[in-house]
Amino acid sequence: MIGQAMAITPKNLLMFFVASLVAAGLVVVAMGVMGEYTKTMGRLLATALCLSGLSLLALPPSGLTQGSNRRAWGYAGLGICGVAYLLVAGGIWGTPDSDAFWKAAGIASIGAASQSQICWLLMMKPNNPTAKAAWSTSIAASALVPVVAGIGIIAEIKSSEFWWAVALMIIFQVLSGLSALFLNRWLSRTRAPSI
Repeated sequence: MIGQAMAITPKNLLMFFVASLVAAGLVVVAMGVMGEYTKTMGRLLATALCLSGLSLLALPPSGLTQGSNRRAWGYAGLGICGVAYLLVAGGIWGTPDSDAFWKAAGIASIGAASQSQICWLLMMKPNNPTAKAAWSTSIAASALVPVVAGIGIIAEIKSSEFWWAVALMIIFQVLSGLSALFLNRWLSRTRAPSI
């Protein structure tokens, strides 16, 4: 096993998640014991919390890479999560004074969240037309959110109406995904037995 690459599986990502939360807790304890907050401690805390968040976002893509015919989507999701983590962690430690860098980090993070939602939905197999409609709608909204938000970030749109529309699109994306799951399970249970 020495020299063998560690696979990115859901189990390993959960271990990363727990380890990063423990590391964040240790940093908080160290700050309490030292009685002071330093930039380095703050950066360690932010990096650990960033790793825990992106570990959760990488769970659906890693699940999709495990024996699925949609592995490419899973690998794309893992790649976007990795790029988002590297950009945010690089920003935490490098403290770049560049709007373009932080715009890229924001867009990559939004893309990671949307790709995570898409991968989660692709693991589902809708078995009725109503669930399939909600499923398709959520996938379309998940693909649209990073595009619209990215345009808003790049163009520096400050209109509150625009960002309210993006927020409503995100809410719609999440609710349609949850309704697809609910409808898929509920409607499959309430079907009359076939004779």
